[in-house]
Amino acid sequence: IVSDEEIKSEIATRHPYKNWLANTQLILEDLKPVEPRALRRDVSLLDRQQAFGYTQEDTKLLMSPMATTGQEAVGSMGTDTPISA
Repeated sequence: IVSDEEIKSEIATRHPYKNWLANTQLILEDLKPVEPRALRRDVSLLDRQQAFGYTQEDTKLLMSPMATTGQEAVGSMGTDTPISA
C-alpha cells in the first residue's frame, strides 16, 4: 500500500508545475480595463438564446416557469421512458 503523501509527492515532482505557473499566471490587477461595448440592437432574442445554447425546450420548461413563479424547475437528466415489455 502506497501512502497518500507519497503518491502526491511523486505526482507533484513529476513536472515543473511551480515554474509553469510562475511563467503563465496572469494577475487580474495588472490587466488594463476593457471599455464596455454598446449593446447590439440588431440581434433578436432568438439569436441571443441560440448563441448561448438555449433550446425551445429550455425556454418552455425551465425559463418560463422560473420567470412566472420565481422557483427553479426540478427535473432529471436522461429519459424517463419506461422499458417496453
